[in-house]
Amino acid sequence: MGLVLLESGVGVDLVTKGAIPGRFFDLFRRHRGCVSGQVGLTTLDESLRAALEPGAAPVSERLLNVSRLKEAGVYVSVRADPLIHGVTDADADIAALMAACCQRGVTDMAASYLFLRPAIAASLKRHITDRALVERILAPYAQGSRFALRGGAGGGLALPEAIRRAAYERLVRLGVEHGLQVHVCGCKNPDVAGGRCHLVRSVEDVPESRGQEAARLLWDLPPSS
Repeated sequence: MGLVLLESGVGVDLVTKGAIPGRFFDLFRRHRGCVSGQVGLTTLDESLRAALEPGAAPVSERLLNVSRLKEAGVYVSVRADPLIHGVTDADADIAALMAACCQRGVTDMAASYLFLRPAIAASLKRHITDRALVERILAPYAQGSRFALRGGAGGGLALPEAIRRAAYERLVRLGVEHGLQVHVCGCKNPDVAGGRCHLVRSVEDVPESRGQEAARLLWDLPPSS
């Protein structure tokens, strides 16, 4: 499916926390003007990653994804979502994460804190055996803000507004120190952020310096006859 889209000049934006099979990098390299990617990564602590995201790729594999996408000439950013207050967001941990991204040529990072829906809370309780860790994750939501995601895609609990506002200001500041532009997800933070988190990029976002025709979006194509 990806090959059909790319050969038709349709822009493809991929978001992944998994391993990318090697054959795709050759494909992306041939169609680099039509591809952008976002790799999900919230911590460099592999033991913590394994507890929070047991089915996802290891930290080393995700960092390799970033490097290989860059080598293929693909625009790539990092998605630090979901960050977990008091667990994955210490200054030292975020600074290390940002440094690792910058070392691989990343200039943009999307960020958001855990948006707690009932199914997510149940999954955390069911799959994390460290009960103290579960309590650390869930406790701050006792006084959380309840609202629907932007676009009406269901509701849930966000961290209290004051906590998120201060945390995002800190992330932006740390990003500046590391040469990263931090984009706060407005979908999960409509009360403190209004911008896009660059989950996908519009045609206007494609750098002209790439010297290729800007990727067309799927909905820009004429209807089939």
